[in-house]
Amino acid sequence: MASNRETFGETFLYTLSNQDESIIAKVMEFGATITQLKVKDKNGVFRDIVLGFDNFEGYLRKENPYFGATVGRFANRIAKSSFDLNGRQYKLNSNESNGNTLHGGFEGFSHKNWTHVSSRNDSVELQLLSMNEDEGFPGTVKVNVKFSVAENSLIIEYKASLINFDNEQLCTVINLTNHSYFNLNGFCNTDGNTVFNHEIIFNTSQYLETDEYQIPTGNVLNVHDYPHMDFTNKCLLKNKITERGKGFDDCYVIENDIKNYKITGGELKLIARVHSPLTGITMEYFTTEPGFQFYTMNKIAENITTKVTQTDLPQTINKHSGLCLESQRFPNACNENEWKPQCLLAGNETYKQKTVYRFSLQ
Repeated sequence: MASNRETFGETFLYTLSNQDESIIAKVMEFGATITQLKVKDKNGVFRDIVLGFDNFEGYLRKENPYFGATVGRFANRIAKSSFDLNGRQYKLNSNESNGNTLHGGFEGFSHKNWTHVSSRNDSVELQLLSMNEDEGFPGTVKVNVKFSVAENSLIIEYKASLINFDNEQLCTVINLTNHSYFNLNGFCNTDGNTVFNHEIIFNTSQYLETDEYQIPTGNVLNVHDYPHMDFTNKCLLKNKITERGKGFDDCYVIENDIKNYKITGGELKLIARVHSPLTGITMEYFTTEPGFQFYTMNKIAENITTKVTQTDLPQTINKHSGLCLESQRFPNACNENEWKPQCLLAGNETYKQKTVYRFSLQ
């Protein structure tokens, strides 16, 4: 048994730390979930900067909004819970009231027990075997995700491949992400229980237009034509949420050459910076993906609580208590011909993705 492993309810929890123990992360096997991420603030005090529950049962609640989980087999939404592949229509389980599939269905990767592959003090690798027809998806897929902390960064690396395929024509679709909710205030006191005070800037000027059900229309829009969507200059998140009116749940476009983006992933790029003046913590966000979903926690079920590191007391999570930067292929890419190569996994290929969250003080 790994020395950094402990029992956490019905699963196992791994504690990861870098060489100087300036970053401490906790990852559990259920859902391949990040349950805690602690970094030091400007006063040298550790702040837990991701939202989550202090007990395993919390992650089983239907109100759990995917806190810290690895999401798949297809992150984000698939329109009408179906897609066509090699002349056949695949019907998926629909877990949204409007008939769409969200984050892999009722029991996606976020709700499954992953198995331990290897671990050290600074890393853990977990694996999941998603069987043919899992939530309606074709093909048996082996997925590995590795979490590691190095120097001042949290690194997430994914690999996935089809196994037991019997012909060269067999393929499936895949789209993975991590659904951590960040609050660089450490979710502390009255001023820190939302992300309103966060300063943010994106290194991208495009996003996907969506319909009323948050399904992309196929149009890629420029933020300069829609100022309320523009983060190309540093801004205060509260002002942007007020300007937008309903907060953000939008896919921003990173890769310019969308048609030629491959299943094997792209180049690691700096995409965003987020800063909390309250704690001095700055987070730089890098990914190899063609897009990321920016979500500002626009709704939350009642009586959801998180344990605050500084007090060990449960605190109620509110609307806009966290923000997500979810690296991914485009929503509904499996139904858009120009986008399908992003998520189309054949028997002789390997899906790859890498995301890095790097921390510093200002």
